[in-house]
Amino acid sequence: MEFQAPFTAVYIAKVHIPILWEELNSREHEIINFMSKENRVGVSLSRNRVYHYIAGIEVANPKLTPEKMVTATLPIREYAVYSHFGETSRVEIDETYFFMLEKIRKQGLDHDPNAYNLPVR
Repeated sequence: MEFQAPFTAVYIAKVHIPILWEELNSREHEIINFMSKENRVGVSLSRNRVYHYIAGIEVANPKLTPEKMVTATLPIREYAVYSHFGETSRVEIDETYFFMLEKIRKQGLDHDPNAYNLPVR
């Protein structure tokens, strides 16, 4: 499940992200090739002008995508993996993201602002 909105449209992000998770939860029975039902992944990209967010579940074969769902194949690279617990509002997710960013910077690492952001639920 995905949506795209201008980054300045915080209200849209606050409204749509929880709806995406609700819709994914109600349609998870349609996903027949998941790796783990418990491992939910929020994928966001391009926080500059357009906020692109996907609420998803990792699958073994992206070619078997249910109708009106999308797939995202992530490039092979190192990712900082972190878990988000709590509300799925934009404010809550951003707090988790910035907390994680501070942690990796304290380890002498940095992030690629053009890469995918993957909070795991």
